[in-house]
Amino acid sequence: MIAFDDGTYGVVDFMTSSRNSEHIPLYGRRLHACAWALTNVARGKLALSPVSRLGLLVLQPDVLGNRANGPCALSGSLSRIEIKRDDTGFRHCIEEVLDILEQPTPPASCGWCGYR
Repeated sequence: MIAFDDGTYGVVDFMTSSRNSEHIPLYGRRLHACAWALTNVARGKLALSPVSRLGLLVLQPDVLGNRANGPCALSGSLSRIEIKRDDTGFRHCIEEVLDILEQPTPPASCGWCGYR
């Protein structure tokens, strides 16, 4: 979480992996779920709202350095990826998942997870 001077918050997911543009929509859904959870809390619980920005901070490691009996360090390229807020798209995604989960029996095939 990042608190901004304007009173809003940002949700940032730190990742250590290679940057893969195909996975960004999946991480975007996870960030939207975090934003939803932080802004829709039970009465009296800590709410961090509103969440104005979502993003990924990706470290693509190139070198792992360590010393005998000492600290180790990863080094590599670091990139920031802003994820555009799309609450309507996120709600649509959740509705599709719930439609699958609410079926009395598992579907023959599931485009979401391929669990069969």
